[in-house]
Amino acid sequence: MSKTTTTKYSVGDKVRVKPGKDHVGMGRGEIGTIEEIGTPALGIKFPSMSKVHKWYADEEVEGISNDADIVKERGMLGYS
Repeated sequence: MSKTTTTKYSVGDKVRVKPGKDHVGMGRGEIGTIEEIGTPALGIKFPSMSKVHKWYADEEVEGISNDADIVKERGMLGYS
């Protein structure tokens, strides 16, 4: 996974949008995967979207550290 100087995240990292930082509901309450890194935007693929959303910045998302966090998050949101 490559890093750039514009972000602390890498392609493949799991992230969630911070409360109040979603873009018109895009990514709200979801865990996404960073698929692209631009300058300075992150391209994140969320399960509810067919395309990568390319306009989130570092300060709008937070990293998900491991699979246990993902399972816990999905349980809190009512996923099976």
